[in-house]
Amino acid sequence: MRSKTGPRHYLRLLMPLLSFTIAKGAAALEARVIYRCMPDGVATFSDKPCGNDARAYQAGESRSARYTSAESTAVVARVEQPPARKKNRQQPTDANAKSKIANECRRLNEALRGVRQRMRAGYTVDAGERLKLRKLQIERRRRERRCR
Repeated sequence: MRSKTGPRHYLRLLMPLLSFTIAKGAAALEARVIYRCMPDGVATFSDKPCGNDARAYQAGESRSARYTSAESTAVVARVEQPPARKKNRQQPTDANAKSKIANECRRLNEALRGVRQRMRAGYTVDAGERLKLRKLQIERRRRERRCR
């Protein structure tokens, strides 16, 4: 004998109610009429007739429209524009750029030397992992800058 309190029993009870609700909602959607009026030459859509020239309007499935407000286009325009460059700013010379790279290479070499000294001196497991990671980071930056 089957139980009258199991999930299947409740599903059997709910199925007719659910199908009725879905059918009722679909019928209500199909019965909705949209009216199109042209007061003052501007198209106006309403769910009630808005004048003597009101006509029932059927929206086509193949057409779609995208609404973009003036605010959203203004924000996009602001984001897309690159910031204005200052004309008074002095462009870095080739010698200046080379000097900066040389200074950074010297600093990276000193940092790498310090990490290697600490690794030779002995360390705990956690400190060793940090030193190993730091050494890899410094070596990667040296390769990017093409330091010797």
